[in-house]
Amino acid sequence: MKSFTSLLFLGALAYTAVADELTDLAPDDVNGLNVTQTIVDSSNSGIDLSLLNCTTDALSFINTAATAANSTTARRRRHHHHHGKRANTGNGIDVHSHLVFPWYKDLVPTTGGSPTPDWTVEDHLSFSAGLSITKTILGNSAPQANVFFGNKALTIALARLINISTAAIRSLYPKKIDFFCVVPLPYVSDSIAEAKYCLDTLKGVGITTMTNHEGLYLGNSALDGFWSYVNSRTDKPIIYVHPTTPYIKVNNKY
Repeated sequence: MKSFTSLLFLGALAYTAVADELTDLAPDDVNGLNVTQTIVDSSNSGIDLSLLNCTTDALSFINTAATAANSTTARRRRHHHHHGKRANTGNGIDVHSHLVFPWYKDLVPTTGGSPTPDWTVEDHLSFSAGLSITKTILGNSAPQANVFFGNKALTIALARLINISTAAIRSLYPKKIDFFCVVPLPYVSDSIAEAKYCLDTLKGVGITTMTNHEGLYLGNSALDGFWSYVNSRTDKPIIYVHPTTPYIKVNNKY
């Protein structure tokens, strides 16, 4: 029978091996964002992205989006070389715009009682251009990271995966897109850690929350530690609150 220490060591080796498999799928550089390093950072922080069945799909999406963005950039450079650069006369800033990654839609096929809509970067940019919107602050669609009620590890992993994926999109279109960070509330200490990583490392411009997280509403004293952290930051990040399905927990049921 293996000792407890041996089991811990073998578990650590298995965890490292899984992280290595994910880094093999992740691009090293997405216009300045080292996605591979974000996977390593997550592993070092005890966030197991391999728990999510959608992680490989998310990394594949980032790779595909990067290829498409680089191809579009090359075409535009050729066009500008031959025809000159056209002035952008738009000045709109959209602060309420949702993105729905295809892998996230698979997790959440319905939103607010209706089918979760499709979303692509190309359609979003085309829509924005048609309305003279030059900058969009993207926020993930509800229920954000609260897909797996009561499962702390999956909620934490999903918040990190959403933030990595959205940061990658912003890196591909830095002049047109910024984003709000998702946090894994109601898990306060982990939400503080995620907010810090997303704001300071991934460079989100603020934090998005919902009106309640697993039945805990934002004024609940159980969340006070998170708000204390936010208020303690010198940059005073924007908090973007979005409505979601109302929940109340009664007799351990929602």
